[in-house]
Amino acid sequence: MQTFPLFANLTGRPVLVIGGGTVAERKAHALLDAGARYTWPPRS
Repeated sequence: MQTFPLFANLTGRPVLVIGGGTVAERKAHALLDAGARYTWPPRS
């Protein structure tokens, strides 16, 4: 898989993580540590 670095000021910005499991949880924690505003959408 090809990846790219993203350097952005996420303080107070809403973010959405698509997916689940430990990978999504790790990414969500990293976004919160960067100051992003994360909300968990309801599962349908």
